[in-house]
Amino acid sequence: MRGRRPGWQLALMGLAGVLALALIGSGAVWLIAGTGDGEQDAAPGGQDPLPTETVDASLAWDQPIPDVSDGMIDAPGTWVSGDQLVRLMPEGLVAYDLADGTELWTVPLEHHAGNCRASISASQDRVAVLQGMDCEFLTVVDIAVGEELFTIPHEATSGIALGSWDYPAIVGDIVAIGTASGGSGYSITDAQKIWEPRSDDDCRERGYANVDETLIALMTCGNVLEFDSGSIRATAPSGEDLWEWEFGAEHEGEPFTVDSVISISPLVVQARVGAMTEQPVTQIWVIDDAYEEIAHVVDFDPQRQLRPCTTNVLDQCRGAMVSDGFLFLGSTPEGEGNAVIAFDLSTGTALYDVEPIGGGDIKPFAVVHGQVLAYQLADSQTEGMVVALDPETEQATPLMTLDRAQREAERTLMSDVIGDDVALLWHNGAFIMVNEKYYSHDEPGTPAVLVYR
Repeated sequence: MRGRRPGWQLALMGLAGVLALALIGSGAVWLIAGTGDGEQDAAPGGQDPLPTETVDASLAWDQPIPDVSDGMIDAPGTWVSGDQLVRLMPEGLVAYDLADGTELWTVPLEHHAGNCRASISASQDRVAVLQGMDCEFLTVVDIAVGEELFTIPHEATSGIALGSWDYPAIVGDIVAIGTASGGSGYSITDAQKIWEPRSDDDCRERGYANVDETLIALMTCGNVLEFDSGSIRATAPSGEDLWEWEFGAEHEGEPFTVDSVISISPLVVQARVGAMTEQPVTQIWVIDDAYEEIAHVVDFDPQRQLRPCTTNVLDQCRGAMVSDGFLFLGSTPEGEGNAVIAFDLSTGTALYDVEPIGGGDIKPFAVVHGQVLAYQLADSQTEGMVVALDPETEQATPLMTLDRAQREAERTLMSDVIGDDVALLWHNGAFIMVNEKYYSHDEPGTPAVLVYR
């Protein structure tokens, strides 16, 4: 890859050696937190077994949306640490007891004034948050205990300020931030920058992600607006280079942009094919095991299936679950509802549809102990439901029915299955719904959080 730099991998390896000695001395253990990749459990330390019989759940607790004086509040940050639900709020990071909603702690964010982002995944119970009008401050917080580890200035490179499309990624002891002008990395232990873009570099790391405790980097080379080559690279927390998929500027004669990484086992990406000035078509590609070429183009129709990932965000794929060689996507709701479609990643073809129980809308949201979980949206007659998708019967099996008396609140929070503004989580028998976007025109008392047990 032209312009490829090994310097940041070497920095990672040096830090990893120091961190390993510290971990050995303290007896600490690295735990893997699940992501949209779907192959890991959805919370550090594993999950309790799934229920063997349908649970008739009650609403354990709820939280209303915050006051919005004008416009909108965007609060994209939801994590689970132990038995705590941690949210990014206007005043800072706030933790709630998952059992009853008691507020446990708040870490104020002094510079939380801009439309800035936080790491989508936690790593070792730590998250990274960008702050400031230009997102010029980087903060790392230990969400296990509610402690701010540091806040340091993060200088935008080449005069380009960070914005709502720039997410930090945290893996082990490293926080990495990609921008249109290149990526930089920071050591949590030292609270210091350990790599930054070179002004004469023709290749730029535009985005980073934590996928299964692996640091994923998206690099493009050439013009900032029209690249002529690029790659997706995976690096272990130790700094070991794991693999790299290199790509050119065209797919079947058309320009394209790699948007998101859906999975790394196998590598599955969302891309937009066609000129950005026109109307590019979303495609899903499966990369071969040697990371050399596109093995399959998934039989995905953006008119018939929901787009799995948020555009321009490397690892926010709330609408896609990968398990046991299959990709599960929701179809576009029409008429009396939709379905979940199972795609065989060894061929790219759609093999079967899973219909919701009794009709309505359904959305896959997690993989727990190898089972794909989906949420069925409540309607005026039927309560909401959490179901497991059974590949043997190609049907949905109910795991939890949600409090029927609360279905209007549920429908208000989750008005449809298309948007990505609501985080859906399963943690040790609790089903958690968190709205991350609030508007001034929302009715008072509109729910922001619903937790069922």
